[in-house]
Amino acid sequence: MLDLQGIHRELVQARAEMLARAQATVETAKGDDADLAAIAQNNEQVLWLAKDAQARLAAIESALLRIEQGTYGACVNCGSAIPAERLYAIPTTLCCVACQNKLGRNTRR
Repeated sequence: MLDLQGIHRELVQARAEMLARAQATVETAKGDDADLAAIAQNNEQVLWLAKDAQARLAAIESALLRIEQGTYGACVNCGSAIPAERLYAIPTTLCCVACQNKLGRNTRR
């Protein structure tokens, strides 16, 4: 049986950790000019990391919303139940393996 409370706790903890890291990054960026110059040199990497963090945070928020709405664990494409093992491994997953494979094939074209 799927432990929704456990997955919910894990997602809430992951969200809190991401927000704490983001806050720490902002605080670090408030450092001296040398720190800001180093950040500017790595601007492209910093932007990529920020976009990645935003995407992960959005996935976490989406999963938490689906838990609240009672739709967590159902594939958003076909409606089939996503196996518990997949949900434990990837709590933010939206699709069953079959639909994910189809999506993967379509994006590689």
